[in-house]
Amino acid sequence: MNLLVPLGLIGLIALPIIVVLHMVRQRRQRVRIPTIRLWAALTPPPERQQRTLPLTLLLALHLLVATCLALSLAQPAWIFGAAAPRHLVIILDTTSSMAANRSFTQAQQQTDDLINDLGRDDSLAIVELNHEARLLGYGGYAERQQLRQIVAELAPAGNNANLAQSLSIANATLANDRQNQLIVLSDGALPANSTPLSVAAELEWRMLGESTANSGIVNFASRRLPNQRNALYARVTNFSDLPAARTLTLLVDGEVESEQNLVIQPGGSEERTWEVANGELAELELSPNDGYTLDDRAVLALSRSGSLRVHLATLTPSPLERMLRSLPNIELSVGSTVSNQRVDLTVLNGVLPQQLPTSALLIVNPPSDPRLPTQDSVLGEQASSAVLDADFAGIDLSSVQWGGRRPINRDEIPAGLNSVIETDTQSPLVLRGTWQEHATIVWLFNLDNANLSAKLAFPLLTAASIANLTGGSLPEQLAAGSFAPNTPLTRPDGEAQALDQRLNQAGLYRVVGSNRGGIAVNFGDPQESNLQQQTQPMISQSPQPEGDRLPPQGTPLWPLLVGLALVALIFEWWYSFRS
Repeated sequence: MNLLVPLGLIGLIALPIIVVLHMVRQRRQRVRIPTIRLWAALTPPPERQQRTLPLTLLLALHLLVATCLALSLAQPAWIFGAAAPRHLVIILDTTSSMAANRSFTQAQQQTDDLINDLGRDDSLAIVELNHEARLLGYGGYAERQQLRQIVAELAPAGNNANLAQSLSIANATLANDRQNQLIVLSDGALPANSTPLSVAAELEWRMLGESTANSGIVNFASRRLPNQRNALYARVTNFSDLPAARTLTLLVDGEVESEQNLVIQPGGSEERTWEVANGELAELELSPNDGYTLDDRAVLALSRSGSLRVHLATLTPSPLERMLRSLPNIELSVGSTVSNQRVDLTVLNGVLPQQLPTSALLIVNPPSDPRLPTQDSVLGEQASSAVLDADFAGIDLSSVQWGGRRPINRDEIPAGLNSVIETDTQSPLVLRGTWQEHATIVWLFNLDNANLSAKLAFPLLTAASIANLTGGSLPEQLAAGSFAPNTPLTRPDGEAQALDQRLNQAGLYRVVGSNRGGIAVNFGDPQESNLQQQTQPMISQSPQPEGDRLPPQGTPLWPLLVGLALVALIFEWWYSFRS
């Protein structure tokens, strides 16, 4: 038995106090007598008779209650058979190949089991094994639900797992006062390490999955030709010991462009090229599907390499038109109303039609409207301007005279829009976000009454706004498992993509409110598509950190003692009432 708070034994001082109280307590009994005349002549005895301890059931019950309560204050614990507190580190492989053979499902289930087995004094850390290793969670017995939620929200996506970085994070979490244990949950599809690997803990490697024959699309790329057509290139690799017969189908904007039968030799690759007309989306499909379907399909956005189609809707000539025509890769059309043609971006200068176009919106000098309730222009205002968003960093607006700013009350800013540039009086100048289901930036000023068009900040602000709305600065492809860029995106399944999460779905991620192609995310990779059983990496075990180990805490007994005291009090009350 172990006492967690030995000072609580001071409560045992109540035992002699109870004994003394029982000894000095006088018991009087009422007796009817005819007279006390005869007692008056009695003389008291020379010595009082010595008191003796009355051994009664009530005394025993009182002593029992006091003893139980005093011991419970010391918080005793039963340590027979109890294990010493431990610190467990789980390195969880979240790369793409874990999606095959239900490997990731098994890893999640085993992680849940390890979390459920945590003792009350154990601690646990979960480290993600991917291209960029991360500490996903840290906690103990009380945080089990949060740890389980973290694991449930993970999805396999990524390549080039950095085992050395994961082990470095794991070593940093080790505890000096606990028994350290490290468990790696992986299918072993890891790149070779050039440096020795070691961990200062007891190591257990759990290999998941099994060897599976697989062939997949490991490369799909495009290049714009001088004749404005697209050259496409694809490579398909067979990761098995037997020849693989597959059919490779190319689709452009949903129409079949080419269909070829392939016979890929064991360990070999087949390469194909095509020249196709300009379009929105190219898709490559490998059939029939095998056990790992993620690398049987690849996509490319063809329209991203072309010009950006912009329509300027304005009632009067504007410096915006000259600026837009000077920017590269801009196909500009101008009119007094929105365009009926499909465009990537609509610039609304001083107009706000009831029927909005389907493209992204750059709204300049918006008229007052219930949907965007601006007020009359403020004239002659000059103020230094604060940039509140990294996408607009480096734009110096301090010397601009805002002669035509259109104020808007902060509590009237539509939901989805946020202030990204403000005056020194915290008045919004530029809003950005999603408005009326469109990616939108609002310039709350009139260019005709401001000197912005004569400043270097004008082209910088214009270019930053266009890039933010259309994703002009975004890459055409990102590897599966990459973190989402700081641009509103919709996933291939149509749901919004969280900005701080990995891109873990295969397909095209589209910029919110834009008609442009988007970012292609494909899962085919020479390392991850190889589902043959891999050799377990060599990891040496160095001595564990030295420190004062926590003793086993055992099972707490104070609830049992408090319960026993309560039972004794109830019985004492019943006995006294019955007497």
